[in-house]
Amino acid sequence: MLVAELLASDLEVRYVVGIAELLEPFSDAAVDLFEAPDRRLSSILSTRSPQQIAAVATIPSIEPLLDGPLLAQVDMADPGNVGTMIRTAEAAGQAGVVLVGSCADKWNPKVVRASAGASFRMPVSQCTEEELFSSRSTPVVATVPSGGSDYHAVDLRNATICIGNEAHGLSPEFVSRCDDAVTIPLAGPTESLNAAAAAAVLVFAARDQRRAVTIPTPTRMDR
Repeated sequence: MLVAELLASDLEVRYVVGIAELLEPFSDAAVDLFEAPDRRLSSILSTRSPQQIAAVATIPSIEPLLDGPLLAQVDMADPGNVGTMIRTAEAAGQAGVVLVGSCADKWNPKVVRASAGASFRMPVSQCTEEELFSSRSTPVVATVPSGGSDYHAVDLRNATICIGNEAHGLSPEFVSRCDDAVTIPLAGPTESLNAAAAAAVLVFAARDQRRAVTIPTPTRMDR
C-alpha cells in the first residue's frame, strides 16, 4: 500500500484520510487520521478503482545532482515509464535518478503509483541537458538502438546511464556529448525495447559489474 510506504519514508506527512478498516493499521502512527465514507473518497481520488485511503504530504525541495551511478531519463513524457524506472533504479542500487529536460513530474500520481513507493525514498533530481553534462565527473553513457558498443563491454559501474524518450530516443547532439554509447543486442526481428525495459537491462548490468559478478558458461552433459 502506497500510504504505508509514504509513512515509512522521511517525507513529512500532514494527514491520512480513509475508511475505518484501512486507517486502523496506522492508529499508532504520529500523524492525524480522518475517517471518511466510501462515496466521498471515490469522488476525490483519481484512479478508476481506488483503495479507500489517501495521504497528504509536503512536497520536498528538488534533490541536488548527485555523484555516483545514476539513471538519467531524458525528455521522458510517459509517467508510467518514469515511475517504473525510478523503482528499477532503486532495486538495482543506483545512487539516484535524474530527470533531464521535459519529463513527467516526479510527483505525478501515475509516476508515484508506477514507482511502487520508490519515489518516496529514491533521490530524484531535475536538470537541463547543459546542467547534466557540466556537473558530471563520471562517465555519461548514452543508450542507442543500434551502432553503439555492446553494453557488456562498457564500464557502467559508476556511470550516468541515459535513456531517451519513448518516441525518439536520444538526439544525435545529446549522444555526441556522451563519453560512450551502448546498444542492447536483440534476438529476432524486434527493433527495440521499451524505454523502461532497456533501463532495467542496463542498471542491473551496472549492478553486476559493481559486484564483479561472473556467470559460468553452461557445459553440455554427456549422456
